[in-house]
Amino acid sequence: MKYLLRMLMFFVLVLGLSFKLSAKKIVITIERIDHKPVIDGVLDDSTWLYVEPITGFMQYNPVEGIAPSESTELYIAYDDDNFYLAFKCYDSEINEVRATVTQRESWDNDDCIGFAFDTYNSEREAFIFNVNPYGIPSDFIWHHDGYMDNGWDADLRSKGKIFPDCYCIEVAVPFKSLRMPATDEQEWGFYALRSIKHKGEFVVWPPRTHKIPNNMSQAALLKGISGIETGRHFVLLPYIFSSYIENDGDESRPIDAGFDFRYGITSDLMLDVTLNPDYSQIEADPDRIELTERYAQWLPEKRPFFTEGTDIFASNQSLFYSRTISNPVAGGKLTGRIGVNRIGFLSVMDEGVNSDEKNYYNHLRVKCAIANQSTIGFLMTNKDNFEDGTYNRALSVDGIFRFMDIYFLKSQVTRTLTRSDTQDYNATGYNLNLERFGANSYNGIWYNDFPEEFDAQSGSMWDVIGYKEIGSDNAFTIRKPLPEINELEIYGGAKGKFNYNNELKEEYFWVGVEAILDKTWTELSFFRNHECYNDQDFRYSGFEYELWNTPTRYIEYYLSILMGGAAHYYEGFTGWKMRLACGLTVKPLKRVVYNINIRREDFYYEYRGERCYLQTIVWNKLSYQIMPSMFIRGIYQYNSLDKTSDASLLFAFEYSPLSNIYIGANFGDFRSFEQLGDNIEAFIKIGYLWRL
Repeated sequence: MKYLLRMLMFFVLVLGLSFKLSAKKIVITIERIDHKPVIDGVLDDSTWLYVEPITGFMQYNPVEGIAPSESTELYIAYDDDNFYLAFKCYDSEINEVRATVTQRESWDNDDCIGFAFDTYNSEREAFIFNVNPYGIPSDFIWHHDGYMDNGWDADLRSKGKIFPDCYCIEVAVPFKSLRMPATDEQEWGFYALRSIKHKGEFVVWPPRTHKIPNNMSQAALLKGISGIETGRHFVLLPYIFSSYIENDGDESRPIDAGFDFRYGITSDLMLDVTLNPDYSQIEADPDRIELTERYAQWLPEKRPFFTEGTDIFASNQSLFYSRTISNPVAGGKLTGRIGVNRIGFLSVMDEGVNSDEKNYYNHLRVKCAIANQSTIGFLMTNKDNFEDGTYNRALSVDGIFRFMDIYFLKSQVTRTLTRSDTQDYNATGYNLNLERFGANSYNGIWYNDFPEEFDAQSGSMWDVIGYKEIGSDNAFTIRKPLPEINELEIYGGAKGKFNYNNELKEEYFWVGVEAILDKTWTELSFFRNHECYNDQDFRYSGFEYELWNTPTRYIEYYLSILMGGAAHYYEGFTGWKMRLACGLTVKPLKRVVYNINIRREDFYYEYRGERCYLQTIVWNKLSYQIMPSMFIRGIYQYNSLDKTSDASLLFAFEYSPLSNIYIGANFGDFRSFEQLGDNIEAFIKIGYLWRL
């Protein structure tokens, strides 16, 4: 099998090298402006009077290639410092436009405009921006292999206003927030989009087709940008955090401070240095409690040092997970490009959760671009404890190979080497994924092989260790099958896990159907599982139904029902679970949003048998957006299982993604208002970004 995999990888590599990228079909040229437009959502600046608007947006969903029900105009320009965009979005039902005044990246179901910059014109990654009708932005970095870097934030300015027949949005994106080639003449891939939520339409410019899975290969070529500063800028991000903590009578008053420093060595290479990095967990909502989880919970990364540029370390296997570095003291990072190849080096000293041990992390990543949007990469992760001589290393080679336009082969081979207090052990693991992206279908098949001795302590591969696994996932989409239904998707899949005696130990099967209407999304799925955990078998099946609806601009609600068998891993039995989850979002005023989520879970030892536990969690959040950069928020959560409550109050001023002031308090595990102050943390945090 190993020799077969190597031969297959070599064959696909040769095949991938024989293809060439196609040239962009649509080319637009923009000119430099002398007068900076005022970013206020009103298109009355003289700048836009002399810019020819881009029209001709076409539907992508639900019906590809037809004219949308509403027209859109796009204006673009640039000066020495910024790229400017202005959208004028007409709507004959303006009162139905979904829009929320909220904090950055906190809207989900609003109407929006969007645009993408492929600054290297590589068709492999792009900076993606979405902005709602009030100018609230959301941004991320897209990669052609499917990875999304949601931690990245651009220091952009945006503003939107709603008028009787349209809404207008203006955006200024600083060139210093982007990475681009160090050339005088820039050529970027570019596309724009608009989501009309209340009509279920998704429109794009230039027009594109579902037959080609890579959106950036269907983008326009943007020319005319020249003479801009492309690198060698400084960013300094100091912060200070102070809190008062009282816990069961014990008091403490910690003060914490640190900084991140970023320097653009060139336009392609960025050096980051941190001392006592910012944890940035203040703005995170309280976690919901899960009682029957088999694996550790995956947590999002919020620390600025780890969110900038660390997408380079992503690979087919999850060998790098920045949250394994739990208490970093200092670190450095170099990320960027050399030619068409991407590189990354990360070095961090970590004191661990209890500051009782020091681990040193040193990771190296190289990704080499080859023809036809294919990639070959090398990844090395190192975790060393020099005091006791223990270490964990992973050496990996991976590849993504595209052929016949719609097929992707992803493969990776990794060797781990571990020295613990008692023994040394090494292992090799590998995986192979083949995916087909059709116009109306998706088909994927994968094979994983990771023995028990495979140990990647810098990653998050908990659910694949100790097995050989083969599986397949498939979906078929019908667009506009009925006038009332925009999209209908039927999907299903199965996977099996084998031990190293080739005995089937676990098997999973799922099938479902999903329907999308103008204002409604609904899904019904069925599953049947067989798991083996701690030498115990768990066999169960069930179904899940979900509904999400936005009947008006003021109300959203969802409903989720799960019923069937379930594993209770810690007590070691297969039981019966009934879970009901529902949520309601109310927007009574322009700047006020109230959320309530209720989750009730009944777990029984068997069907119609004795109850194991009943848990109800009620979660409430009320927020008032004083202005786009300032808000007040309160959260209250009640857990019926232990009859405890948690609450938090927060005032935030977010001048930019990394310039902010937070003042707040957290109240934990109280059963009555008399216990409200038993576990309290009051805090203030100030951070500011200096861009030089």
